[in-house]
Amino acid sequence: MTLHSACTSRARRAALAGAAATLLSMMGPTGPAWAATPAIAVITEPVGSDRLPQLNAQFDAWKKAKLVSSVKLLKAQPGQKDAGFANLAIVTLPDDKAFKTWSVDVQGRLGQGAIVRQADLVKQEGQPSKTPAQAVHVASLYATHVPATEYKSYTTSYITPNMNLQRKSGIMSQYTMYLERDPVEGVVRSLLVMEYVDEGAYARREAVKAAGKQQLTSNAGWKRINDTKESIRTDISSTAASEIALAGGR
Repeated sequence: MTLHSACTSRARRAALAGAAATLLSMMGPTGPAWAATPAIAVITEPVGSDRLPQLNAQFDAWKKAKLVSSVKLLKAQPGQKDAGFANLAIVTLPDDKAFKTWSVDVQGRLGQGAIVRQADLVKQEGQPSKTPAQAVHVASLYATHVPATEYKSYTTSYITPNMNLQRKSGIMSQYTMYLERDPVEGVVRSLLVMEYVDEGAYARREAVKAAGKQQLTSNAGWKRINDTKESIRTDISSTAASEIALAGGR
């Protein structure tokens, strides 16, 4: 081996060693630092219970402890005949491990009747309202009858066009679809949260939806899903709600 070749070989080994050291520095105890995926929790508190809003300060403490990343807390508007919940929270946590630790704690604080489930984000479009105190949310729960991959396809093909027509009309600022992982009494639930700009926009939603449906049914694929959607999911409840301001913000 020539002197030049030996130097080149040493340089390559040094470069490889440096790359390996850099990679190791990016590894956590269980894998790459970038592998951690945020976990999502959906909490539904039954009608007649009101413990969730009382955890306002506790959510702020969990956030400061880095156990919780963000919280969206919704309270059902009064006077609804068939409200599906009293309060609902969508909580984002750093990862699955944080969810397992936190879910035991929060369930103990809420007591019986409250449901805490880990969920996956299926689809989200739009931006949160710039005036959240004025926004009206509609949170619809469904019982799903198909595998997760099929439900995601249904969301993209059927729900998204419907939501985007409402967004285009100016009445809706954002919508999000979640799919819970664990069954509730044997049923896997999905959650569609629609955020309307204000009470006036919410009052116009049925007229906008009716006009949009005429347009959407001209699409044979969309109409086919519309005609058979009961085989994909069935309604559990649909609840109008207002966002509760949290001590430390969302």
